Amino acid sequence: MYAIIPGSRSAMHSSQRTMHAAARVPCWTSVILRHRVVVAARLRKQAQAVPCAALEAGAQVVGTVLWAGPKGAKVLLPNDVVGFMPLREAPFTIRDASEDRLASEVRETPCLPKGLVRPFRILNVPANPGGTPLGPLLSARLCDLDVLWQRASQLCDVSIQHKENLMVTIEGANNGGLLSRLNGLSLFVPVSQLEKKGHNEWWTEKDMAAQFAGREVGLAVLEVARASRKIVCSVVKARENDDLRHLAVGTLVSGTVRRIEPFGVFVGINGTRVSGLLHISNVSRQHIETVQGIFEVGEEVRCLVMGLDPGYTNISLSIAELEREEGDVLINKQRVWEHAEEQAALFRTWVKNQDPFYN
Repeated sequence: MYAIIPGSRSAMHSSQRTMHAAARVPCWTSVILRHRVVVAARLRKQAQAVPCAALEAGAQVVGTVLWAGPKGAKVLLPNDVVGFMPLREAPFTIRDASEDRLASEVRETPCLPKGLVRPFRILNVPANPGGTPLGPLLSARLCDLDVLWQRASQLCDVSIQHKENLMVTIEGANNGGLLSRLNGLSLFVPVSQLEKKGHNEWWTEKDMAAQFAGREVGLAVLEVARASRKIVCSVVKARENDDLRHLAVGTLVSGTVRRIEPFGVFVGINGTRVSGLLHISNVSRQHIETVQGIFEVGEEVRCLVMGLDPGYTNISLSIAELEREEGDVLINKQRVWEHAEEQAALFRTWVKNQDPFYN
């Protein structure tokens, strides 16, 4: 082996051979940079070919995530237009109070997975100053909120029409009522929609927090208003719904006479805020010409449910089916109330024999 003397001709030839060999080895950093430049040029050319003005603000489009980082994501839209979704418009995350993140928390992971295909709302389509193509500004959060508010409205319809309730965990309280969330959306139960605490007693914030915070409570949805970001629920209405759902043909109910009309009597069903109609023809099996003098407003009565519509808005009642003898309610109402359970059971048995689908 021979030593190469620095500065000699042999050393110069050796150095030149090393430089030529290095030139033949590709630099991967340079290759990646050139690839990115080519891709960027291609996307720029496609964006110039299809003007962004074709995409209108407020429209909903389906896009594919090309790249995502801690501060946002680039999204490929129809016609190969590339838009940008900032972090503040990332998908809506459903959390409860214990899962809320601090506003100062720094996100270290991408806000969206690469390759994800999902809908986006176009917030803004910027102009192209200097001929530089700028893609539209996108939001995934607004699309998610559209779905959540639509679901909340559907739950409200079910609660009102079919008397169904929601089970919600109460997160806290303020001076006005209880606070919680429905699928991540703020929910409020006014004090007026809570059951009375006691005679001449009013719920305080401290009392409500001690009584309800952390508890799962059945609620009826009264109102969903996205414009005011308001979901109003009720504990009182939920209890009423529970009672109404148990009503069926043949159910024996107790109530109070609320109003007397020539055609019959309106009876407020106990435990609810609804009234049923005791028609004059269903007061007694004995024919009567008027209900005047038979009942008084405020009087407690017992009735049999004869029919009701799906929304529980029209409930037909009867006392005639509770009579053991014709005219009993005209002579001795107390005897009718005492034998009401027995007569109601006989009526249900009769209905079941007539209708095999009766439950």
